[in-house]
Amino acid sequence: MLHNSIKKKTKMRKILFFTILTLGSVLIGFSQSAKKAEKLLLMGNIPEAIKAYERLVEKEPNKGEYHMNLGECYLRTPQIHDLAIPVLQKAVSIFNQKHKNEAYVNAKFLLGEAYQVNYMFDDAIQVFNELVINKEYKKYKSVDILENEIRACEAAKEEFKKKKKLKIVSPGEGINTEFTQHSPFYIEDKGIFIYTSKEKTEFRDDKTDDGEYDENIFFININNENDREPDPYSKPLNSKDNEADCWVSKDGTFMLLYKDGDIYQSEMTGNNWSKPVRFKAVDSKYNEMHASMNQDMTVCYFSSDRPGGKGGKDIYYIKKSKSGKWSDAKNLGKKINTKFDEESPFIHEDGTLYFSSNGHNSIGGYDIFSAAGNGTGKFAKPLNLGMPVNSVEDDLFYFVTSDNKIAYFMSKRPEGKGRGDIFKVNYADSSLYYLTVTGNATNENQTTCNVNVSNIENKLRFYNSPTGSGGDFSFNVKRDQNYFTALESDDCFFEALTFSAPYSSDYVKDIGTFKLQKINKGRIHKIYSMDFDDNSDELNNENELFLNTMARFLNKNSDLVINLYASKDANVSDGKKQKQEIINYLKSQGITEKRIFVDLLDYNSNKEDILVTVLDRQSADNAFSEVVDNNNTNADDLNSGSINGVYTIQLGAFKRKLSNNNKFFKDFRGKVKIRIGSDGLYHYTYGKYKYKADAEKYLVTVYKMGFTDGFIRELDWYK
Repeated sequence: MLHNSIKKKTKMRKILFFTILTLGSVLIGFSQSAKKAEKLLLMGNIPEAIKAYERLVEKEPNKGEYHMNLGECYLRTPQIHDLAIPVLQKAVSIFNQKHKNEAYVNAKFLLGEAYQVNYMFDDAIQVFNELVINKEYKKYKSVDILENEIRACEAAKEEFKKKKKLKIVSPGEGINTEFTQHSPFYIEDKGIFIYTSKEKTEFRDDKTDDGEYDENIFFININNENDREPDPYSKPLNSKDNEADCWVSKDGTFMLLYKDGDIYQSEMTGNNWSKPVRFKAVDSKYNEMHASMNQDMTVCYFSSDRPGGKGGKDIYYIKKSKSGKWSDAKNLGKKINTKFDEESPFIHEDGTLYFSSNGHNSIGGYDIFSAAGNGTGKFAKPLNLGMPVNSVEDDLFYFVTSDNKIAYFMSKRPEGKGRGDIFKVNYADSSLYYLTVTGNATNENQTTCNVNVSNIENKLRFYNSPTGSGGDFSFNVKRDQNYFTALESDDCFFEALTFSAPYSSDYVKDIGTFKLQKINKGRIHKIYSMDFDDNSDELNNENELFLNTMARFLNKNSDLVINLYASKDANVSDGKKQKQEIINYLKSQGITEKRIFVDLLDYNSNKEDILVTVLDRQSADNAFSEVVDNNNTNADDLNSGSINGVYTIQLGAFKRKLSNNNKFFKDFRGKVKIRIGSDGLYHYTYGKYKYKADAEKYLVTVYKMGFTDGFIRELDWYK
């Protein structure tokens, strides 16, 4: 029995040891599996990471970290975005039951993003707001990032309300694959479409850590109907390393490309591209990701994460001098760059800069923006291209043909085949991309009027044409932009207006019917007004376009002066700088200062105070002389003697003294009297008449000169 018992004991020890060893091996196996899954996620190999975390979640269903990481994998896979929500909800619930730490905040943030990419914006906003209001979470997640996500959700909600009939389609067979494709570019003169793909090529068989292959540049000859299959460029343009196209010259002989964190250049000799070399003009020890040039290759725009920028990645530019030397890089400034990231610049031949940003008013991830430019390196405020071009995911690498009819870009969308696909948008249907604007303008002279239309963003005039039969006019404008229109005709006052061209179901927009007023000599004519931006004392683009029109008008009518009423912002000092800005600008357009009078006031609440703006000074001299020289009232009596039974002519009443009243009324030879009425207003009066009939006689002449608000009043009415 002893041996037996010993044998049994021995057997039990073996079984116990084996069991402990087996459990330990399982724990070690789980640990190794978790580390492997985490590495796959960090390396960006999302398909394999999904498999690994699905196994871990199945084995340990109450492990919050596994649910969170699996949810992130689903979130980063456009085709299965919706699977992320329940998994991340589970992660948040698990972390919430234990403690609200960094893992909880990260899971909660990812849940907000999952709601966002699934167009559940209100749910996303609620989640992000919950993180914002808890001050303890600031150490885990930046408030700026959270507030930017909230803003993006709000913007997306508004964007959803707009009606756009643009269709987003595949660029063609064989281009998109299960791998990433990006950076589309079309060499129009050659009919060559090029792009970058992370699919397998002859240059390298093994996959990289992210589960894809190294980037290489592909091309398709669209003009060759017998060969529509994409092919990678041969060596030396492509190699076993990463190469990605950025920009190609119009003649197809010069290329900028990305390689090793820098911008390279290559030139075509015959039918072969040269070995890429660094484009030293933008080279730095930091990363340069993408680049584009203008048509004459004298300005290059590029993105970089170099220090000194406005955010993480910014867009910079360099200029080439006549001697061929490139300038130092300059940041495009806060109008383009934000405290977030800007990427993939493309400069169109019409001067418009297209780029992607996850700042500004993006609706989620990177959005594509356009900023109108005039070729000087200055750009207008960027405009979001909106849905359906932009989505709640990343949209980058926008390229549009020279005629603006076809555009290509990269996006991460559920309808795509891989982690990033190239899409095409066709603007060829003018009703989708353009808005037809109509109107009618005539004048008292029965002559044609001229219609001038400018884009407010870049101040460029793109339409200048006379009206047709009966005064009708029509023109096409790009949608989603704002425009300034001036209607002009000889011997008439101009009309100025602004309008927007939104994306909508409307194909035609009528901006109205106008009859231009004839200039009548010796009269006070027409009211013009202009507004400054809030909290600003600088002229905006709309102001400058208006003043350009005013300058043309004054240069054609040299005997006129201008009295312009500009609305003054109560938050901007006393308006003196605003006033001087107007005067200086008109002077720069050839208008002498003695012809310019400016009053600053709140136009909307003081319309009744505005008497005149444009006065024919030369003709007025004669008309006023007639009144003054034939007035029998002694000038000395204007400020003395009894006023009972005495009459005067009131020219106007104002809430404040006119800053230029002496200049404006100088032709009354100093005989205009300012009187304070019982209403507290400043009343401008002329003359003292013993008999009302005498006053009525001269009131007729005052009317002829344009003071149509003038009337007779007894002097004893005034204080």
